[in-house]
Amino acid sequence: MAKKKEKILQLKVTVEGCKPQIWRRLLVPDSFTFEDLHILLQIVFSWEECHLHEFETQDGTRIGTPDEDCTIPLLEEHRVKLGKYLKAPKDNLLYLYDFGDGWEHKVQVEKVLNKSADMTVPSCVAGKRAGPVEDSGGPHGYNHLVKVLKKPAHKDYQDMVEWIGDDLEPELLDVDAINAKINHAFAEEDSDETAQDVPYDTDKVDDMALALLYLTMSRDKYGTRAWKGLDWGITDRLFEKGYIGDPKGKAKSVVVTPEGEERAKELFNLHFIEKK
Repeated sequence: MAKKKEKILQLKVTVEGCKPQIWRRLLVPDSFTFEDLHILLQIVFSWEECHLHEFETQDGTRIGTPDEDCTIPLLEEHRVKLGKYLKAPKDNLLYLYDFGDGWEHKVQVEKVLNKSADMTVPSCVAGKRAGPVEDSGGPHGYNHLVKVLKKPAHKDYQDMVEWIGDDLEPELLDVDAINAKINHAFAEEDSDETAQDVPYDTDKVDDMALALLYLTMSRDKYGTRAWKGLDWGITDRLFEKGYIGDPKGKAKSVVVTPEGEERAKELFNLHFIEKK
């Protein structure tokens, strides 16, 4: 069976409730995970990853990062790809950020494209206005902030300036600067550039890496995870051996399988615990 060709989604993402509108036009592969989309949206709207977030699809499916306090069914965002829910023009979903301020972003498919040689993916190709300010009280609070800063005679002006400063430029959008941040965040790591030319035992390297992962493991009711700051070649091999989940994606941690956790503990005790 021929491999299904990856499609490119042209998305328009609009921050609900802001006047004038704040929006971005994005190009992303349909193989993007919802975790990837979360990272991209944080970048293009200049959010600071300070608060919880969640996606809600048209059929009511909720996607995010479950934690021990989560009481609703929530699909894990690093496991779900956009192409499952965004397939055709007008398909849409909501990205919710900061449940206190209540920022809602409508994510809508404008076009489904074939990838061309001159296309940079992911990227921001257009937009309007700077992203909102963190902790500004949601759309109503931010609209008020912008209004006040335009009127030095307003009774709230001094308080707002003391909080945010007087250099806020809500109409300024630098697409090139946004894309530079996107390129940095989603740059492909080429392990061949740093691999040593001398032959080495990859199994022994993998064992040492797995043993070191043991130091960063944490467990909750959803399973065990570990920080994955390792060479991509190593994590790919650990995945193939069944010790960790798929390392692809931008999450800083990776799922550790029960077999991986047991083997990591064994190797850590063997190589790093002092013998009395």
